[in-house]
Amino acid sequence: MEYFGGVSMSKEEKPIGYWLKEADKSISAKVNKNLEQYNLTRLHWQVLNTVYEKDEITKEAIFDLLRNFVDESYLSEILNNFALKNWMNQLKISESGTTLIQMTEEGKGR
Repeated sequence: MEYFGGVSMSKEEKPIGYWLKEADKSISAKVNKNLEQYNLTRLHWQVLNTVYEKDEITKEAIFDLLRNFVDESYLSEILNNFALKNWMNQLKISESGTTLIQMTEEGKGR
């Protein structure tokens, strides 16, 4: 019997972090399976939903929200893919260098 933070745990038991990671992997696998017909993943859905909920948001704000799940280059790839599908617009604000992301009417219908 081992003790973790004052809680006894047999060697066969897994810590809560293990089960949380397993639950996350299971959720991702199920969502990815359901979205594969659209060539999307759970991460694509998270980006799409984030922009949809905000109506417009900066690329930097999206990255701040999702930084634990995506790096900047993959986020750019996802946003470019949505722009090619005409689901989102990317507007560069030249004076600040910020990129503003907005849903298109077609994207809102997804």
